[in-house]
Amino acid sequence: MSPTGQNQLSNQYDSAYRPNDGTYVLTDDPSFNLYAVFGQDATKLEPAP
Repeated sequence: MSPTGQNQLSNQYDSAYRPNDGTYVLTDDPSFNLYAVFGQDATKLEPAP
């Protein structure tokens, strides 16, 4: 994490998620189901303004 408290993720992917374990998952798959793959819920992240 940076001193500002923000992380920079690659913009090369269509979607970014933060699972409950604090990691990040980036994907281009519009049908990606994080719960089905990893067995945990996640927050979908949006780009910062």
